[in-house]
Amino acid sequence: MSMRKYMITLDSVTNEHGKRVKLEHIHESVDKNNDIDDDDMFGDDIAFEELDGLSALITEDIPIEELEQVLGSIEPSSEKRLDNAKREKFIRYTVASVTEGKYFKNDEEYTECVALLIQEDEDRVTTARIREEWRQTVIQVGDVVHIPFITYAPEVIIDDVNNFIVVHPDRLISCTSVADSYVCTRKSVLQLKVRPISEYTEALVHGNIIHSVLQKALEKEDFEIDSIKQEIEHVVMTRLSDLYAMDQDEETALKILNEYAPGISRFGSTFVSKTPRPSGYVSTDIGVDPTQLMGFETISISDVLDIEEHFWSPTFGLKGMIDATVEMTMSKNNKVITVPFELKTGKTARFLTNRAQTLLYTLLMSDRYGKIFLYIYDDIMLLICKLLDIDINAGLLYYSKTNSIYVIPSSRNDLRSLIISRNALASAFNKKDYIPPMIRDSHTCQHCFVNTTCTIYHKAIEKGTGSTSGLFNLFDDKTDHLNENACLFFERWWNLLDKEEVDLDYIRKNIWSQPAEIREQTGKCLASMALNMSSCRIEPAIAQWQYSFIRHPSQPNKPLLCSISIGDPIVVSSMQGHINLSMGFVSRISTEEITVDLSEPLRTPPEKGDQFDPTSKQNFNSFIRSAFSTKDFYTRNDTMYRIDRDEMMIGMAMLRNNLVLMTEKDALGESKKARLRELVIDLAKPDFDLEPLDLPPTPSMNSDQRKALKKVIQARDYTLILGMPGTGKTTTTAEIIKFLVSRGKTVLLTAYTHTALDNVLCKVRKNGLDVLRLGNVQKVMPSLRDCVPASNTTIKSVGAMQDFYNSKRVVGVTCLGIGE
Repeated sequence: MSMRKYMITLDSVTNEHGKRVKLEHIHESVDKNNDIDDDDMFGDDIAFEELDGLSALITEDIPIEELEQVLGSIEPSSEKRLDNAKREKFIRYTVASVTEGKYFKNDEEYTECVALLIQEDEDRVTTARIREEWRQTVIQVGDVVHIPFITYAPEVIIDDVNNFIVVHPDRLISCTSVADSYVCTRKSVLQLKVRPISEYTEALVHGNIIHSVLQKALEKEDFEIDSIKQEIEHVVMTRLSDLYAMDQDEETALKILNEYAPGISRFGSTFVSKTPRPSGYVSTDIGVDPTQLMGFETISISDVLDIEEHFWSPTFGLKGMIDATVEMTMSKNNKVITVPFELKTGKTARFLTNRAQTLLYTLLMSDRYGKIFLYIYDDIMLLICKLLDIDINAGLLYYSKTNSIYVIPSSRNDLRSLIISRNALASAFNKKDYIPPMIRDSHTCQHCFVNTTCTIYHKAIEKGTGSTSGLFNLFDDKTDHLNENACLFFERWWNLLDKEEVDLDYIRKNIWSQPAEIREQTGKCLASMALNMSSCRIEPAIAQWQYSFIRHPSQPNKPLLCSISIGDPIVVSSMQGHINLSMGFVSRISTEEITVDLSEPLRTPPEKGDQFDPTSKQNFNSFIRSAFSTKDFYTRNDTMYRIDRDEMMIGMAMLRNNLVLMTEKDALGESKKARLRELVIDLAKPDFDLEPLDLPPTPSMNSDQRKALKKVIQARDYTLILGMPGTGKTTTTAEIIKFLVSRGKTVLLTAYTHTALDNVLCKVRKNGLDVLRLGNVQKVMPSLRDCVPASNTTIKSVGAMQDFYNSKRVVGVTCLGIGE
């Protein structure tokens, strides 16, 4: 007779008073050694002793036949349990009050912060006692907080050895920003508020190329020098636009980058193998010796699970993309653990920041790999939930310049400090009208890449000087060109952008905080979806990742009714709570099927490998190794997905960057930007050439339109053309473009809407001109879609790229077209 031990919560049962009591989950009993209490496995604080005949099931082994009799005819809704189990990971509390209390430890009295927390969607209260180092975390009434891995407890102690608290957890802060905030919180806040245009420096472009080459070598398990050089050449040819932007040809780049090939090969021969090699010693720096702490002598990267895996972690309020997810095998103790692998192509000068970033990645991975819910349906249709408690207790940090690799153990002390720093950054960013003060460190600030934004903000908004900034001559050099008008202009527009800014994080939070079925009722989600492999077009060789979804077999004949349409950005997650397995855009949709084009392969929830053990053999089925047999991989992994419309938007960060660019000092002197400030800030009148101009015949234009054309051609600064609807502005614009192209000019045409832009381009094409239309092809007029370059367009050289763009004299893109 089969014997099982259950903790049970059904959809509803009848208590001794004859009332129906609604319950939520069915869980298999968890081992007492787990750090999640049995009580925490339930979504409701129901008094089980009141439930007729069921309380014994919690503590007694009973035959499965008797369990079946007790359940009777109840048929639980498995989908609801899946979403509720997911939501337990993301319980949110609102801070109702904050007071100061006292407590005793070793007969000594200490102060504590006592926060009264009200759980969202529940009529129950938790008292959080925040002590020791956690007192640094600023918590205010009205803040939203999360206590990871605690479902419900009337009182929670958060101190140096117990629990974590995450403030504003739905604000997902990048791990890079948190790591940088160790040096300067102001820098990280400004990074979040100002989105700079990508810089094309040799260090950055070449570093990205080396990243790709080493990742491909890991993926293929091929570290032969000839193979590495071939891959370098391949990546260089796909990054010609970046090389062209920094005025470097492919021959020069290849000569420099090929010098890295021996080092990459040496890395592979030393550290990449199924078992550790005798030479696979790790480097040591600060902190504890990982070999002593973790009990190993040498290590190897024995398998690669994924490359550039993207993580959103609402548990810890973090996000990031990990260079590689790998299995690390250790000699001596023969353990296999799953760890993040972070690659750095620069020097080790930023080791502390890089170390912090790697440790934060262990938190990201613990949210996806560390706490895995396994759902099993047995012969009586009961849902059994088992929680695999896997510690992601280390990370790998590799420096390609020195071929040195560091094992970074994940200690509670380190993680506590990192989350406290993350909380400080989230709180600072949450205040729209607040920027943390300057650190007044001239040595650090002079090398900071946001020092221009920082000093201009200090002068224009904080009314600071060289003395108050602590930077003296550096501050004056950055800001002495700004007059009073420029400072007032910067302050006015910065404050207006703050007021207009929409908080994207809080728009997105429903993707993880709201059950898929509820969100589907708003039209912004499709729940319980399954892959339709027969309609998918997955071709890794050309990076085509097109996936089709239909309803899961558990919900046959349920139509896809939603407000999601072609061209909409979407996020694909699992119904079990694995957030953001991939992102992309909708390419087709009907009442039966939705097809999406993803920017990368669709990940699946982690799947255990053979002989898996959570402490000694953390092996998972590799997504990378399955990349070229995707049909079998996806068929084997029967995941139930949810597809959420992503509220994607640029926000105000790019606009703030434009504001900084306008007010910063011109690196080549004060001619161009100074004139721009005169025109935009001081409202100086634009200049025009006064020499007579003979225009060719323009039979399609009237006299006013010809005057507008003449004014445009004579303009030194800008020309504004004003006209009521129907007066011919579109025709005039097309004729202006035709004339400029005839003079050998290249024209960038922008408009606020796709329709306005395409109306002009259609007239331009009728004039016999070839155009290049940039943007989402689904939002372009059908007659212009042949002008949109295919995503897999390949250009063979920098010269060919220049010829390609020069041949397209008219380039059209919407003003807000980035990301569309």
